[in-house]
Amino acid sequence: MAGALARGGDIEVLEGSWQPRTIIIVEFPDTERALAWYRSPEYAAGLEVRDMALSRNLILVDGVPPQSP
Repeated sequence: MAGALARGGDIEVLEGSWQPRTIIIVEFPDTERALAWYRSPEYAAGLEVRDMALSRNLILVDGVPPQSP
C-alpha cells in the first residue's frame, strides 16, 4: 500500500531556517489512501505513544502524475 522513499538519511539544509533532525517520505498510491492511513485506528493508537515520546510535523503533498510513455 505505501512505501518509504526516504528515511533517516543525512539532511543538508540549502535554504531557509528549518532544521529537521529526521525526515521520512512515504509514498501512497493516492491522496485518499494516504488520508485513510492517517485516520486509521491503527495510526491513532500509535500516536498516543508517539505523543509522549516526541514532537513531529506531518504534511501531505500531492505528487507528480506519472508521465505518459
